[in-house]
Amino acid sequence: QLGIDPANNLQLAIAAYGEALTYLNPTILPVDALRTARNLGNLGFNQGDWQVALEGYQIAMTAIDYSRTLRTNAAERDKIVADAISIYENAIQAAINLNDIATALKIVERVRAKRLVDLMATADLYQGGDIPPQIQQWLQQLDNLDDRIANLQQPEDKQDTDGLKTRQLRAAMNVPAEIAELQTQKKYILDQINNVDEVVGKLRQLQPPQLEDFYPLLRAKTTLLSFYSTGKDTHILILHAGETQPHCFTCQGQGYEKLQQWLFQTWTTPYHNHNDKKKKKWMAQMPHTLAEVAQRLEIERLITEHLQGTEELLIVPHLFLHQIPFAALPIAEGYLGDKFLIRYAPSLQVLGFCYNPKRLSAKQPDSYNYATAENATGDLPFSGFEGRKVAEMFAVPQEQRLMREQATRTAYRQLLQQASHVVSSHHAQSQVDNPLESGLKLSDGKITVSQLFSPGWRFPELQEVFLSCCETGLFQPESMTDEPVAVSTGFLCAGASGVIASQWSVNDCSAALLSILYHQQRQQGLNRPQALQAAQRQIRQMTAAELKKYYRKQLESHIKGEKVLLSNEIQRKQQEGLNPKQEEELLRKYADGEQAIKGYSEGEGLPFKDPFHWAAMGCYGLG
Repeated sequence: QLGIDPANNLQLAIAAYGEALTYLNPTILPVDALRTARNLGNLGFNQGDWQVALEGYQIAMTAIDYSRTLRTNAAERDKIVADAISIYENAIQAAINLNDIATALKIVERVRAKRLVDLMATADLYQGGDIPPQIQQWLQQLDNLDDRIANLQQPEDKQDTDGLKTRQLRAAMNVPAEIAELQTQKKYILDQINNVDEVVGKLRQLQPPQLEDFYPLLRAKTTLLSFYSTGKDTHILILHAGETQPHCFTCQGQGYEKLQQWLFQTWTTPYHNHNDKKKKKWMAQMPHTLAEVAQRLEIERLITEHLQGTEELLIVPHLFLHQIPFAALPIAEGYLGDKFLIRYAPSLQVLGFCYNPKRLSAKQPDSYNYATAENATGDLPFSGFEGRKVAEMFAVPQEQRLMREQATRTAYRQLLQQASHVVSSHHAQSQVDNPLESGLKLSDGKITVSQLFSPGWRFPELQEVFLSCCETGLFQPESMTDEPVAVSTGFLCAGASGVIASQWSVNDCSAALLSILYHQQRQQGLNRPQALQAAQRQIRQMTAAELKKYYRKQLESHIKGEKVLLSNEIQRKQQEGLNPKQEEELLRKYADGEQAIKGYSEGEGLPFKDPFHWAAMGCYGLG
């Protein structure tokens, strides 16, 4: 129509939406407010009016937050955010376009790890141990369900001693219907726990994160790198200790499709779906893949422009970047982990719960009450050696060393109640299709993430958990909502200040040696990231000659002793007319372990130089 001014129409539309929102309170009419505010935000975004876009999206986010509190289970709350993820993405982009990086960082924190933030807020309600009777009944039901699941899984797990199944997508494994039903019942009970009136009331009082809440989390010479991938770009939001205004570093053209989907296809899918041949290919390609990650993220330019004077990086990854060992990204001076200490956090809000003064005041400062759980299924040749060396360093009493069949779920839980530092050296299992069922594999079943998240599992004096196990920091992003539900975050929720966890299925020998080197550094007074950095450097620079000189005889002596025990057990079973098949299989594993240490210690090379051997472990939480 002639004579109509499009710009005037745009202003009229903005004014109409604005007037409507004066009547649509997002905490009274959240659905209507969300729809109207979203339309306003989209209108501004499409027209390049970033201020209007941001104003509309911020009202929409308030409506989303309130709508989540009205839902009775975690799945519904997650879906609300997933359905509205474009609101957060566009709001972040609008704030960056306005050069309002502080607001962009607050929105990133507002959207990420929302389920985990809810769980940790719930956890802190019962930090003092005053659990209402109704909650206690539900917790007992959860324990009973876990017992039933453990009994059903036991025959399968005993056969799965080689850990191959832990490296496959659980969705393809046809979880028995009875176990699936029990897991569904667990989800229902967890929803009931998280929706008690008092809990919901507390969650409703949670305010959007404020920038000043993050300042205490950055100690001197620490820099925050908070990653977020939009459709087109990946933004790195940077906040230096002592500064109040963050900066933004944008990896242009490396957004969800170009970077995240590339990571999924190049890193995640080959890892989960490999057979032995493909596993070797994934391992062999790791240095090349990590080099390309460093290139795509422009790490060298990031260092030059923003990280001069920084000594420690606090990294909050996004989506599949959670699976990448940033310490092993190659740079001109070696690796990123050589130049900087590195810590990870699922989100700054989660790190804030770890930093909570109430939590920290419950812990004994500088206490080193160590405990170990070793070789729970009896099939790891080097696990017991690792446990013995740590026990010698920290004078661990015999009653706080759980070995083989002693490492039950009940005994492990008691260790968590007694010790300040726990070293777990045994199998773990990542269940990527149902991450709440990921967990530590003990002699009589699993301790799951869902248990660690529940109010009955609170260990206020627990300072550190070293998980010398497979995949304890690994999770599979289910959607753009980015919920890092893994064993590592489970322990942070349960009260640990810091966790050392793995991002893939680790090698038994190199993992044991890395743990020993790490704990030697801790014994000398280094903090977690310092000790991990030093241990990773030591093991990758260890020559075959040094391995032979300092460790080979000890390792061979340990394996020889284990083989004697197995041989005696085989002989006993044969005399009693029993089948010693399981012991014979374990004996072959220990013989393979002997061959492995012989292979690693011969020649003149560096047997553990590849990132596969040293880079899997990351430091999560406080340092």
